[in-house]
Amino acid sequence: MSTQPTHDSKFKWWICVLLLLASTLNYMDRQALSQTSARISDYFQISNTQLGQLESAFNIAFAVGVFSIGMIVDKANIRVIYPVIVVLWSLAGFASGYASSFTYLLICRLALGLFEAGNIPCGILTVKRVLKPEERALGNGMFQSGTALGAIITPLVVLLCLMVVERTTTDNPAFAWQLPFRVVGAIGLLWAAAWLLTVRTHHVQAPPSTTPVEASDTYWAIFQNRRFWVALLVVMSINAPWRSFGFWLPKMLQKEKEYSEISTLWITPGFFFAADLGSLTVGFVTLWLARRGFTLHRARLLCFLGCTLLTTLSVLSALAPKGPLLIAVLYLMGFGALGLFPIYYALSQDISSKHQGKVTGTLSCLNAGYLAVLFPLQGLLIDNLQSFSLALGVVGVFPIVGLLALAFFWKKPS
Repeated sequence: MSTQPTHDSKFKWWICVLLLLASTLNYMDRQALSQTSARISDYFQISNTQLGQLESAFNIAFAVGVFSIGMIVDKANIRVIYPVIVVLWSLAGFASGYASSFTYLLICRLALGLFEAGNIPCGILTVKRVLKPEERALGNGMFQSGTALGAIITPLVVLLCLMVVERTTTDNPAFAWQLPFRVVGAIGLLWAAAWLLTVRTHHVQAPPSTTPVEASDTYWAIFQNRRFWVALLVVMSINAPWRSFGFWLPKMLQKEKEYSEISTLWITPGFFFAADLGSLTVGFVTLWLARRGFTLHRARLLCFLGCTLLTTLSVLSALAPKGPLLIAVLYLMGFGALGLFPIYYALSQDISSKHQGKVTGTLSCLNAGYLAVLFPLQGLLIDNLQSFSLALGVVGVFPIVGLLALAFFWKKPS
């Protein structure tokens, strides 16, 4: 096993802030499609099934990217590879802003998924290297909360872009949805500069080992580890509500709940702000419980239970009519949906002391393959029923599977 990280306490949290910002950019590039989906569907005259295929393509490429990058990050120089990956996905997002056909946009989503996949193995490995075990839920919460922050900012960027387009004279009807992709894609260069200017290799390298790594701690051995399969059930169960609502929510609000485009752009940031609070709150609560005598396993399990109960509100959100009740339920559901992720990341960091990148990459790859199937099926269901209710209503109960697996099959740490 490794020694505890010895970095300056203030600087290690600065690194976590940078991780938060990386995830923010990551989700801004990803969420630009969701927030402009109604305009894109109208412009290219595509169905919800085809819209789901765009997200499926993203996840197929994501599966390839996260597995490939996960295989190399354990021995790679994180200080160098991380900013390179951020720049590459930013360029893919920027190129989406010039899409003139559905095929062009599909290729851009493939490229975006391929490079965005590097954020998870790089970020989770960095958290593991700079924070102590009891601090990791909070560090993971900061890392994951960036996804919600990105989803909060993106609708506001889209709204600002719409205001700019209204004041310009252009004959291009696609410019209103293309401009947000260009703006968001260009921001990635700023993050890369901030990382390279402040982070040095020794800040994010593995701490020296005090005891030899067990011979049984190999990559292939993780598939014989019960924790790996529990973590897989957990990650698949928690991504169903989070990714489904993250992708379909704007269109559901406009097409089914009859909110205007402007109203939707104001409502969705609230959903993701609540999710951001959930991610950070779970990190703080887990650390607080651990420091007051709870075992890490019990602290994580209690937080997972609370968030799972909130995600089941998806059933109510699918049935509720337009109004304050719907908004309140959506926000509570968002709080729980993202609050599950810091726990999952902390679990994945307990599987192997030597192969964190490979563990994260493999789990994320399998999860992305599952999502690549889920989104087209959801789109097909929505088209056939002419309703989002069933497709989004049931996904909130999926985390119950992860909760049961964690409660009964996770081998408790000694």
